[in-house]
Amino acid sequence: MLRPLAVADNAAMPTEPSNAEPPKRQRRFQFRLRTLLIVVTLLCVVGGYVASQARIVQERQSWLADKTTIWSYTTLDSAVFSCASEFQNAFASNCHIPIIRTRLGDKPIYSIEYDRNTPEKTQYELRRVFPEAVEIKAAQE
Repeated sequence: MLRPLAVADNAAMPTEPSNAEPPKRQRRFQFRLRTLLIVVTLLCVVGGYVASQARIVQERQSWLADKTTIWSYTTLDSAVFSCASEFQNAFASNCHIPIIRTRLGDKPIYSIEYDRNTPEKTQYELRRVFPEAVEIKAAQE
């Protein structure tokens, strides 16, 4: 059943617009879905990079703490460089680790001495974990 139309429903619109200004609403910051996806993707990439660097730092610190394999090591800060050795000076100027790893507590390693009985696989792992080390050699007894 249809209800009967009321006369008030058919009232005419005012012919003159009102001079009163509409209330101003402050717009909040707006962004598109595409912008949100780009920002989230960038945050994930940066977070993944930091996490991978943290894993590297943790692995390097566990190797340096293992006194059964590594007898001694020298950090770049404590290494004494002479002008006679061009290779050492080139290492001092070119050796660096990413800043994020420095902030996470890592230091560049100059040299490592390991036990003579260390298997070749472990020696390879030392070279992989410490690529900036100039000297990785068996300890002299």
